[in-house]
Amino acid sequence: MTDRINNDIAGQAEAKRTEPANSEAYFRRGLAYKNDGDLAAAIKDFNEAIRLNPNNAEAYRSRDAAYWEKGDNARATADYAEAANIDPCLSCEYNNSGTAYYYEKKYDLAIAKYNEAIRLKPNDEETYFNRGLTYFYKGDYDQAIADYTEAIRLGPDFAKAYYNRGGAYRRKCDNDKAIADYNEAIRLEPNFLEPYFNRGNTYFDKGDYDQAIADYSEVIRLDSSFAKAYNSRGYAYAKKGEYDKAIADCNESIQLNPDYTNAYYSRGFAYLGKKEYDNAIVDFESALRIKPDYEEAKKNLDEAKKQKSASVTAFTDTRDGKTYNILKIGKQIWMAENLNYDIPDDTTDVCYKKSADSCAKYGRLYTLEAAKNACPAGYHLPNDAEWAELKNSVGSRRTAGKKLKSKTGWCDDGNGTDEYGFSALPGGINVFYDLYDGAGKYGLWWFTSEKKADQHKGIGMNCEYEYVYTDYHGDAAKFSLRCVQD
Repeated sequence: MTDRINNDIAGQAEAKRTEPANSEAYFRRGLAYKNDGDLAAAIKDFNEAIRLNPNNAEAYRSRDAAYWEKGDNARATADYAEAANIDPCLSCEYNNSGTAYYYEKKYDLAIAKYNEAIRLKPNDEETYFNRGLTYFYKGDYDQAIADYTEAIRLGPDFAKAYYNRGGAYRRKCDNDKAIADYNEAIRLEPNFLEPYFNRGNTYFDKGDYDQAIADYSEVIRLDSSFAKAYNSRGYAYAKKGEYDKAIADCNESIQLNPDYTNAYYSRGFAYLGKKEYDNAIVDFESALRIKPDYEEAKKNLDEAKKQKSASVTAFTDTRDGKTYNILKIGKQIWMAENLNYDIPDDTTDVCYKKSADSCAKYGRLYTLEAAKNACPAGYHLPNDAEWAELKNSVGSRRTAGKKLKSKTGWCDDGNGTDEYGFSALPGGINVFYDLYDGAGKYGLWWFTSEKKADQHKGIGMNCEYEYVYTDYHGDAAKFSLRCVQD
């Protein structure tokens, strides 16, 4: 090393006879001393290089590094600032180097380069933004938020910094702050797609599917080729139980990107909700063919096969031509829908609040006496023991409500898992005359039992409970009816 320094010094002695190369010669000899650990000699040569050429930014930068190694932070900072003042591109070079390391996923090296760039140019919002992005992908969301916040302070109209900070808040599950930042990004740049899309994702996380759909729709309006937006909107529709809309959106997503795994999964989810098991199985298998380790697709594929095996067939009531899904649970065969048979010349069976739409959705409501003779040939009003057998077949009374309730339609996110396709819906009751209660919240179903204190028993399920319970009402009460096969 000493020979190299002596050779360099000897070469620079000749350079000192001419100007302005002397500055460069002193600078190069200073580097040689610094590399050898002789900081005092290095600083002395950097001083001479700067005296001879006050615009030698590299000499300032190198003297800065020597001062830092000596622990003279004040002089180091001053030299750093002077180097940046003479050659602003020094900061750019560090920023660019940091970005190169970022793309190579060498995040610590990238951050080190951005740190250098910030020291040279402490008011550059782009460098804070880039360092924040690097911290984000390292998983350090708090530090990312701090850098994005500084970028916003330096550049209040920096829409992308608001957008990225929103993403960091979302990763921390602070959805309200995420939405606030996405709002600001959209305010600053109304045609910026990504904030709409990720605000939609955040609303989806919150269970606000209508707001999510509105944001995904805006993304599609701005860019009709955005396959992810169609899929995300489709999945939100499926979560709402609007399966046909979900399938249409997933079809569009797949047309735009035939290898988009999530679109096959979402469409399969919608088909499963519609009980179109064969279509659901095909889509879940397609998702797994593209992504073999897709755990949710595996889980729902098993569920579709399970429900398909439990599903028996459809049954047509010859009295009025209505068709009902039926299914086997354990050793029993049940109707998978509430009965909707209008008994001739009998005014005791009614639609909830006399609405035909309610009958189409929930089936009719019957008094116990009417229910005893309402089921079609081959089926009958279940008794207490048959309901007990059903509860035992799906686990126990404590969890039967969760497993038998439909996946949609129950208030306050009180939906069930509908693991067996029973699809119990909250049809409410008619207490007497025009007094109706409970649609969307609870359902009661008749079974044969002994009258107790002028009260009849019914099986109940409620959006607030996972269990099945027994409720009592008088002769005038009208409940839903599920028929079981003889």
